[in-house]
Amino acid sequence: MALRERVTKPQPAPGLNPAELAIINKGGAPTAEGQTPPSPVEPEKPADEITKWTLRIPAELMALVEKDAKKAFAKKSINTWFVEAAVEKLRAAGVEIEQQS
Repeated sequence: MALRERVTKPQPAPGLNPAELAIINKGGAPTAEGQTPPSPVEPEKPADEITKWTLRIPAELMALVEKDAKKAFAKKSINTWFVEAAVEKLRAAGVEIEQQS
């Protein structure tokens, strides 16, 4: 049976006070006295909120959408194609929609 040397916990540098040791052991960074730590930054939301979702669509229908979206005279993204199709469908149903950019 092989024996290994016993691993001991490293000892802190001499001259550190208990508060400094607590920060080191916690793993955080100290802040200057009287200064509060920065609050987490909230990511900015776009002016017009966008909703993301997953669409389940038959492969044959998706192939037709991709083909139509990539026509030489149109060349638009699949996302733009679906947004335009939704707007067109809603307008045909009589729903008033603001001009999309």
